[in-house]
Amino acid sequence: MNRIQTVSARFLALFKFLIVSLPGLAMFKWLCIKAHFMKSMFIQNTLIEPYHGPEGVVYLTDVSWTPLTQFIALCSDMLALLPILVGLYALIHIFQHYKNAEIFNMANARYYRLIGWMFILDGLLTRSLSGGIMTIAVTLNNPPGHRYVTLQFGSPNLEAIFCGAVVIVVSWVMLEAAKLHEEQKYIV
Repeated sequence: MNRIQTVSARFLALFKFLIVSLPGLAMFKWLCIKAHFMKSMFIQNTLIEPYHGPEGVVYLTDVSWTPLTQFIALCSDMLALLPILVGLYALIHIFQHYKNAEIFNMANARYYRLIGWMFILDGLLTRSLSGGIMTIAVTLNNPPGHRYVTLQFGSPNLEAIFCGAVVIVVSWVMLEAAKLHEEQKYIV
């Protein structure tokens, strides 16, 4: 049990770091997209990948960004991060329980179910909307007739939905295990 608690404490620190740093990194990226040092990072493809839009591959340094399009792109990234951040929130609570040696409890089962629903929400809604908003941001300054609004739904969406369904089933199993664990506590 001590090993589970030690590993849980480490993962807890990682999840807390990620829940703060991921939105911060997204904000930094879009606030500094026009800076010279960012252009060299984008060219070397070390910070983010090029955007694959309806007109093909678009390198974000080639887009003429305005404050409005930067804000729209930031909103797209934040929307894409929303299920991840909610999932990290749930993982923080789960691993806090693990750290306290509370493995099978009702709260953990509920948090697992929340993670499953975040996968499904991501697959059904946020991936498509985020990609559509990013397409608007990238093409908004194009001349008329070359601006796009797209919504995509493909195999990555189906994978997220499948993973969500599996995690929800795991949460049901965890809920039953928690009920059995509660019953065993009262048996003498």
